[in-house]
Amino acid sequence: MIQTRPLARSLVLLCAGTLLAACGGDNTPTPQPDPPYEQMFNTYLPLAVGASLGYQDSNVGSIESMHILDSALSQNAGADVYEVTFDSANNTFSFFMSSDANRIRVFGIDGPIAVESGGVQYSLDNLRFASPLIMQSNSSNQSSGNTTATAVIRSGGLSANLSNITISYQTTNLDTTYYGSYGTLPVRAALFRASVNASINVFGQSITIDETLTNTLLFAKGIGIVRHAGTYVSTEDQYNSELTSLNNLPRTIWYNYNNGNPRLASGSSNTFQINGQGNISSNDYRLANMDEINALRWISVQEGSGRYTVSLSGNSSLPTTNTSVEVVFEHKVTERRLSANVTLLAP
Repeated sequence: MIQTRPLARSLVLLCAGTLLAACGGDNTPTPQPDPPYEQMFNTYLPLAVGASLGYQDSNVGSIESMHILDSALSQNAGADVYEVTFDSANNTFSFFMSSDANRIRVFGIDGPIAVESGGVQYSLDNLRFASPLIMQSNSSNQSSGNTTATAVIRSGGLSANLSNITISYQTTNLDTTYYGSYGTLPVRAALFRASVNASINVFGQSITIDETLTNTLLFAKGIGIVRHAGTYVSTEDQYNSELTSLNNLPRTIWYNYNNGNPRLASGSSNTFQINGQGNISSNDYRLANMDEINALRWISVQEGSGRYTVSLSGNSSLPTTNTSVEVVFEHKVTERRLSANVTLLAP
């Protein structure tokens, strides 16, 4: 069979050539239009394996955040679940998140999270929720629910698996503006609060866990998490992280409103670029949501000379409040997506 494949291929080519000759010999293929755009990730949390975000934390110092696809958890959840890390020199913290067009959900937390019972300190790690918690929803500004969770509890050199933890949570979403060292951005805030309760017998004693986790995440379109402020029970488990850089991701482009005649902000380029890598090549990437962007009328993206550039026009549809637009690039071979942010800063 292996030896007959070249012959079969030649016959197919011969037949194809005969058909083309019968049709006048026009062998120019008909260009295929790009498929309709489909939002893969939530615009407030685009996830990209291999990319990272840099943060500075007032409590733990420099932090690198990675997006890592968790295959096992994804299979169990029936959705792509990513570990979103916050790693510093001495601390590691992770959310396990899924992001789709309508929601951002949390499937677990790795801490460890400090808890106390009877004056004794313990730590909870590998916290996994039976039902995911909603961190951001396009359909409602309020989310709440109850579920159970599993975890690993540790004390000294001892550890045990727990399966009877109850979780009650509330999330409030609101739109606001973030003023940070990275730059000014309109954001969606997620104000999150969860009660963690369990009564267990472990390590030869009865332990009662009654703790509250509080967290505020700020999400920017086309970027993801720009601020992470959380109190995980104890003063040793507090985060106050501000975005400082994007690595292997497109640079943010800012425009000033300029009395209705938008002008690039100082330090911004109207060409989409990645730090250390140069322009995003239109030979390698297509702009997946170009039609959706251009339909806004006040912003347009053009392809030319192997690159993508953005322009803003002063017209009646120009927003008068801080506004961000997500620009989605898709690799023509791997279909890997990269999201960028263009922001108009209103007066």
